[in-house]
Amino acid sequence: MLRALHDASLFRLLLPTFLDGGEIDPVTFVQVIEEVARHDASAAWCLCQAAGCSMTAAYLSPETGREIFGDRRAVLAWGPSNDARAVAVDGGYRIEGTWSFGSGCRHATWLGGYCPIQGPDGKTRRRPDGTPTQDRETFRAYSEAIRARCPIVRQFSTGGAVGMGVEERIEALDLGPEMATLTLGTCNFGNDVFENSLPTIRTILERIRKHGIVPELEIFDAGMLATADVLFAKGLLSTPAHFDFVLGVPGAAAATPENLLHFARAIPRDCTWSVAGIGRHQTKMATLALALGGHVRVGFEDNVYYRKGELATSNAQLVERVVRIAREVGREPATVGETRAMLGLGAG
Repeated sequence: MLRALHDASLFRLLLPTFLDGGEIDPVTFVQVIEEVARHDASAAWCLCQAAGCSMTAAYLSPETGREIFGDRRAVLAWGPSNDARAVAVDGGYRIEGTWSFGSGCRHATWLGGYCPIQGPDGKTRRRPDGTPTQDRETFRAYSEAIRARCPIVRQFSTGGAVGMGVEERIEALDLGPEMATLTLGTCNFGNDVFENSLPTIRTILERIRKHGIVPELEIFDAGMLATADVLFAKGLLSTPAHFDFVLGVPGAAAATPENLLHFARAIPRDCTWSVAGIGRHQTKMATLALALGGHVRVGFEDNVYYRKGELATSNAQLVERVVRIAREVGREPATVGETRAMLGLGAG
């Protein structure tokens, strides 16, 4: 039976295509498991568990993914532990704990175990509740997995979450992304405060310059434009630069045509700019920016709705809409190569 399951590549149904997997949709996968279960429920259980484990390949570096799943008969099995943890140390992690079982382990070629990743201070790095993290290794895993499938420009956020210290916000910059955000001031952020004092800005900018990273200058209100002027005058920033106007955050500049026009006219003439409209403002700000000759940012970071009352199904859905709008106003989307040239980046 095991040979037949391998011959049909059923263990590789959910494996990403870049590792020669099926990467089928969840509904089809469940239908396959249901059909197997009609004949042997135990086989269906083990197949389901192993295929589910294989989805982790999407979050591994390409080299690690190939090491584990390069053999077409590779099977990964794992199980939980009540006391396990992986503690970050120089050069990797120290794994501690015990694992009592792993579903399907008798036919597995690799065994794994759940455990939280912790820093030397004991704080969890990969947060299971979904709260934001700026952990270097988390950024490394996602960045490498994405880059293996798409040659996009890598830009890391240094914003983090409200309450994070500046060193926590910038530790992933040591990985050397091509671009990184640099917010040029403090503003209210709903009921919170997004702190970016001048000392914080200088610390982030020093790390950006140390690694030869191109900054994206994020502007949430008009006062941040004045901060940009100061940094240009002192030689800490140079033109041409790229600005991103974030409009519609409660407590910062409103998403209005007047504000967008003011911001676009206030920056140096040899700079490029884009706009990120928050929530319901995303599409109208994107449309206006395209008409004005600017660029746009869309996606789940800023907005989760396709239209009022209808959740977007993916970031791709939001991108596809703005591409249609761009072409309607005579703006052909830039290729990755054209984008790199526009932003002064290397070949990648």
